[in-house]
Amino acid sequence: MYQGCIFDLDGTLVDSIEAIAYSVNLTFQELHLPTIPVKDFYTYVGDGYKVLIERCLRAVKVDVKEYFEVAAVGYKRNFKANCLYHVTPYEGIVEVLETLKQQGVKLAIVSNKPHERAKDTVEGVFGLELFDYIQGEQEEKGIYKKPDVSGVNYVLEQLGLKKEECLYIGDTNTDMITGKNAGIDTVGVLWGFRTEEELKEYHPKYIIKDTREILDCVKNS
Repeated sequence: MYQGCIFDLDGTLVDSIEAIAYSVNLTFQELHLPTIPVKDFYTYVGDGYKVLIERCLRAVKVDVKEYFEVAAVGYKRNFKANCLYHVTPYEGIVEVLETLKQQGVKLAIVSNKPHERAKDTVEGVFGLELFDYIQGEQEEKGIYKKPDVSGVNYVLEQLGLKKEECLYIGDTNTDMITGKNAGIDTVGVLWGFRTEEELKEYHPKYIIKDTREILDCVKNS
């Protein structure tokens, strides 16, 4: 049995696509730019807010260099105010987390969200009791966005776990690459933002369709 689980946040534990889309579109409205349908954001998210803004600016066909700095600042301001907009946990995930906690499994999050927004999201949706550690992008501490492994390695150190004792669970190619780079067994989830085909390309140990299957993965170390 694995002793710890490191989770991605957006698309793995919570459906946050509307909060992200709302914050981007609010920013673009302030800049008199076209807005973007929510459904398009599934392929724009996952690699941090700077990449998100670049992708969105390209989508509306404007000069990225001209708009990037002001759009990034506006997005950070708007997302701080709206990071919980219509955010919900995926069906069954709270019960799964509670069961793992009762079994003594250590639980952590490594997110590409800015660190404070990751904490705000977790606190707003789950409270702060379920997780042993929460880590977002925090460059000033040397924690860079995934697939860089600095966040995963730091969390392993904080949890006192070895790589072989832990699972990394996420919904995107970025997550699968992160786990592989860190030398940790990975679980790709299909209820999130990306496709099974994308996940299969990176050969996770498991691909699962239901949140309750996490419990089986943890037992099968």
